[in-house]
Amino acid sequence: MSVSRQCSCHHEAGHAVAWIANGYSLRLVVGHSAEGLSPEKQSVWEEALGDPSNYPAYATQCIRRARSGGAGTLTETKNVPFLEHCEGGFNESCPTCRTLFASYLSCMFAGGAATSILLPTEHTTSQTSDDRDEIREMLQKAFTDEQQRTIVYDKAEQQADTLIKCESNAVRALAKELLDRGALWGCEAEQITRKHLSSS
Repeated sequence: MSVSRQCSCHHEAGHAVAWIANGYSLRLVVGHSAEGLSPEKQSVWEEALGDPSNYPAYATQCIRRARSGGAGTLTETKNVPFLEHCEGGFNESCPTCRTLFASYLSCMFAGGAATSILLPTEHTTSQTSDDRDEIREMLQKAFTDEQQRTIVYDKAEQQADTLIKCESNAVRALAKELLDRGALWGCEAEQITRKHLSSS
């Protein structure tokens, strides 16, 4: 089943708004297709495709979709809190690391949350399968305890739903711009989003 442009743009807007609300910086947001990007945006997109090791785990999922001409949201790789809180990286026994990790994963859930909440008649679970697969893979690598994986998974999913409901105006505004323009630089997406955030 093909995904409409409206649904794709809302999905990416959901991701982008969540990243921004959680303090992350964006490089590029592609709403519905990597085809037809400006040369500058295409260069950034191809850089991501060319060396996925330069990006956090979430971007790998974006890259998979990008290879088939899909949409995606590229975040900056610096200052990832759950990787930097404890010396030596993520520590599964640290409560703060677990909380920061859940917030990170909530940004990955937020695309599906946006379409399920704002476009319920167009949303299908298949649209979120890549996101969920990537989340499960990250949890598998992060935790040795299955119960802890489940707790963090559920917490992140709930956080995403709550954020999208709270920031629906920002998601709709960003999705509209993505529908009109196809792709936005991270700074443009942040400017649009911050104008509509309830916390602004």
